[in-house]
Amino acid sequence: MNIKIDNREDKSRISSCVKYFTGKEYQKDIQEYHANLNHLFISQLPIADYVFDDKVCFEFKTPSDMINSIMDGRIFRQAEHMKQYPYSFVIIVGNVAEEINRRNEPKYWNKYNRLKTFTLKNYLGALARLYTYSNVIHVDNNQQCWILMEYLVTKLLEDTSIKAVDKPSFKLTDPISSFLGCIYVNNNQRLSIKQAVLIREYLHLETLEDLLNVTYEDLVDIKGIGSKTAKAVIDVIK
Repeated sequence: MNIKIDNREDKSRISSCVKYFTGKEYQKDIQEYHANLNHLFISQLPIADYVFDDKVCFEFKTPSDMINSIMDGRIFRQAEHMKQYPYSFVIIVGNVAEEINRRNEPKYWNKYNRLKTFTLKNYLGALARLYTYSNVIHVDNNQQCWILMEYLVTKLLEDTSIKAVDKPSFKLTDPISSFLGCIYVNNNQRLSIKQAVLIREYLHLETLEDLLNVTYEDLVDIKGIGSKTAKAVIDVIK
């Protein structure tokens, strides 16, 4: 696949991404890498931070950058521009709740002794608005980010028999339920919120690795998850 990375991205993330997709070490004076059937370019991109095959784009956000971009409205403008691609995702790497709690520290109080307020309620409201533009996914670290990017692109662009991912049919902030809510059981029906939460809670799924290790047998053992639904989930994650 062809991969484009914005050269304004954090250099440690560029290095990590180059290493994951090509197995090669990043060198700042080299803009093109080719290995493992991937062709990777580093240049200034007009839209998004990572673009795959000119069809799937990802905007990368740390929790701090995500909150700042919500407060100044930047993320909504970015998401609107990303609609130029057939598939777009905002991928948030890290724990947003921890960042919100950290912002209650004194250094975030202004000279008038007022807190520059940003609460979990503000965040959830922003997510609900953002979902009208793009898909939003949370992961814990960069390695999970690259795995999920590769996984989504492969399913979206190579497996044309499966309508694997679309905007979720409901708004949830945990990554497992959100991802499950994007899966189609058939051409017109996705997993319901009840099914997504049931799978996550019954199988105690906390991370992306947990989800990728789920088997067909695990799913059909859950009361309320039939064989058709189980197969649809396995078709996407395997």
